[in-house]
Amino acid sequence: MFIAVVLALTLVTPVPEEVNLVGLWESKATSSGGIGHAMEFRADGTFVQATTVIVDTYYRLIGDRLVVGSEARGASADASKSPSFRVEGDVLVRTGPDGSVLRANRLAGQEKGASAVVGGWRYCHSTGAIAYERYTEAGRMLFRLPMQSSKGRYALSGNTLTLIKPQPPDVKLTVEARGEELVGLKRNGGKAEYRREKLGAWYDLERGEKCTPPPGSPK
Repeated sequence: MFIAVVLALTLVTPVPEEVNLVGLWESKATSSGGIGHAMEFRADGTFVQATTVIVDTYYRLIGDRLVVGSEARGASADASKSPSFRVEGDVLVRTGPDGSVLRANRLAGQEKGASAVVGGWRYCHSTGAIAYERYTEAGRMLFRLPMQSSKGRYALSGNTLTLIKPQPPDVKLTVEARGEELVGLKRNGGKAEYRREKLGAWYDLERGEKCTPPPGSPK
């Protein structure tokens, strides 16, 4: 759905030619289930876009427990239902109260902090796809689950962005950039807004890797 939406965007204010689109852009709005859209523009003139589950929340470490969600912000957060955790080299191991075990591998080149969980991780999600998480020093947890993706080439001339897909026809969009944001007007009059990810493409949109969750992993 979001892939179709971005191709239907008509953005109305000119973009200076010197605007650099290179980087990862994520939709600011998502569905109630967190389904959004992400686009990565690369310096070699290619792009990839994907429907992506985008969830930004909080985390807190209480003893050996990893509490994730809005309740992590409260001083009286209950950790009894949260998994215990340990870090073994570049592997984050979480064990749920039911005994289920989830192992995540650290992403190369990600930031590290005072806590061993700070940084980016990837693991096999219960949906059978690779999911990504990033824990920040400031207590934020970013969850990303890329799904169906497509790719091609792009060209920006003035305020006209052309997406050149493997299968014609090409798509031409009129774009507006406001600093680190893209703001658009859809044909139905609604707005679509994207924000550039400061750390760049820290997760993989293109491959959409499939995997088989190991026995005993959380559902």
